[in-house]
Amino acid sequence: MTGIKIGRLFGIEVAVHPSWFLVLVFFAFALANGFFPTMHPSWSVGTTWSVAIAATLLLFVSVLAHEFGHSLVARSQGIPVRNITLFILGGVAQLTREPDSPGREAWMAIAGPLVSVAVAAGSLGAAWLLPGPEQLVAVLAYLGIANAILVVFNLLPGFPLDGGRVLRALLWRITRDRSRATSWATTVGQGFGWAFMALGGVQILVGGNFGGIWLIFIGWMLIQAARATAQQTMAEERLAGVSAATLMTTPESWLSPYMTLDWAARDRL
Repeated sequence: MTGIKIGRLFGIEVAVHPSWFLVLVFFAFALANGFFPTMHPSWSVGTTWSVAIAATLLLFVSVLAHEFGHSLVARSQGIPVRNITLFILGGVAQLTREPDSPGREAWMAIAGPLVSVAVAAGSLGAAWLLPGPEQLVAVLAYLGIANAILVVFNLLPGFPLDGGRVLRALLWRITRDRSRATSWATTVGQGFGWAFMALGGVQILVGGNFGGIWLIFIGWMLIQAARATAQQTMAEERLAGVSAATLMTTPESWLSPYMTLDWAARDRL
């Protein structure tokens, strides 16, 4: 996934996908018109929007920290990390290859949620202990709640979510077959995707809640991500150990470097 480069941190390039700006606006609008006015109706419009924007940006900083959890563990295992890209559903760390054992897969998968747990606990603890100002306490409380939700969502056993990768690692350990484990974990991941889409459809048709569109979109993205990741993993499995010579074919004849294209088309085709 390509994006706009914004810098490097811990030697890893960080980028934002254009879709990230859409969700940035969406979250800021939702917080400024729903969450914070409900919790603090006495705030002015300017204060509400300022706090909403700050909370949204800090949420994505915590998402970035989540991805660095994965990335730093991957690097400790000798797996180079190309970059981290923030996009509409959060973030993704692009690795040069997959872990080579179930244990390493599980540890790398769980590292991100552990970072989010630390952020949630720290934010909620600070919100509880700090006497003020009110706006800072509100941002910290939101950040803690949002990261707790992020942990629960990511630990769903649907590949390629973190919980799905833990599931694949467990299946890999049991079957000793990475391809079969990937296939099973992908099926579970697509099942969660279809469940999200069905729940979103029910919310729209029965409850008249158009927030269900977001669930449908998340479900669709989860299905596509599961398929794409599975295809990539299967391709890597099939090409492992295959040399370039095996895939090459020898041409029947060679063209002279001095031959024009017209000549070749007329006399050799």
